Amino acid sequence: MNGLQVLSRVEATTARSPPGARPARQAIVVLGMSRSGTSLLTHLLHTLGARLPADLIGADHGNPRGHWEPRALVAINDAILLTLDRRWDDPRPITEAWFRSREAYGFLRRIMTEITSGFGNAPLLIIKDPRICRLLPLYLEAFDVLDIEPLVILQVRPMAEVVRSLADRDELDPDHSELLWLRSLVEAEWYSRRCTRAWVSFEQIIADWHGSVCRIGATLGVAWPIDPDGATSLIAPVLKPRLNHGAGVTAGSTSVFRTNHPTLSRQAWTAAENGIAGNEVAAQAAFDAVRATLDDLDRMYQPLMTSVRQRHEGALAVIRQRNEAALAVIRASTCWRITAPLRAISHHLQRARSTRNV
Repeated sequence: MNGLQVLSRVEATTARSPPGARPARQAIVVLGMSRSGTSLLTHLLHTLGARLPADLIGADHGNPRGHWEPRALVAINDAILLTLDRRWDDPRPITEAWFRSREAYGFLRRIMTEITSGFGNAPLLIIKDPRICRLLPLYLEAFDVLDIEPLVILQVRPMAEVVRSLADRDELDPDHSELLWLRSLVEAEWYSRRCTRAWVSFEQIIADWHGSVCRIGATLGVAWPIDPDGATSLIAPVLKPRLNHGAGVTAGSTSVFRTNHPTLSRQAWTAAENGIAGNEVAAQAAFDAVRATLDDLDRMYQPLMTSVRQRHEGALAVIRQRNEAALAVIRASTCWRITAPLRAISHHLQRARSTRNV
């Protein structure tokens, strides 16, 4: 049975919950910027019984203990961003109108198929990929069609620590990382407002994992399949060794915040702190102000960025044409024809050396 057949069967047979009743299945969506500790939290909640698919992205130099991300869904998310001329580290805005497009619908169907095939009928599943901070509307629509209740965890970490960690892992410029952190946080907060959600900081999880997961469970209305009170022996290997990438930099570090005046990132962190403290009203009001400023900046800079990019692409095209014309003249010359045997000998020697080195 192929993916579309699976999806058609699901759409035809999914029993909808009665109006006002809670769906029988829940999906925990861990939303957080890259390097915010979302892998650790996902691993921890999976250890407490939340279901993950079998095929996960494994460990690498950035996450030696694994990313805990569904490989198939990450591939779809990358394909979405590629379609939008984006990638994971591109902080440019994505218009909300796109999520209602025919193109988006095609990706929605693929997401539904993968959730169905990857998670089966698990009553409590967990999905994590930092890209979903920016693609959440597609996932919320998929959960709605599949009659799965989305439960969101907004995991945050001070921007300066994220910037330091991204510099170490990906050599990203601090300004680039700051805008990416801001964009991911603001969009994740905005798109998750109609969901039952809980806020948690990376610092809280490291300092008190038990209290954090109990508070998250109470906020989301979830009873963990494995009781945290008896799970210490299971959790200890997850938290040790503690891979606290980017630690040692505070949110007020002058190496990242280059001024003593309030910045948009400072305001966003203050808004997140309100969420962590349980003050949703204050958090949403503060994020509204940050998002309005960010929207204004986008309106001013997007046309300029497009114009600059088009000019640069035009200039590069002219340079390529000139280079190709110059190469054509060289290759048509008598000198090029005469030296052909020498180039062939040089190529042969290079291949021979390469073979010996292997």
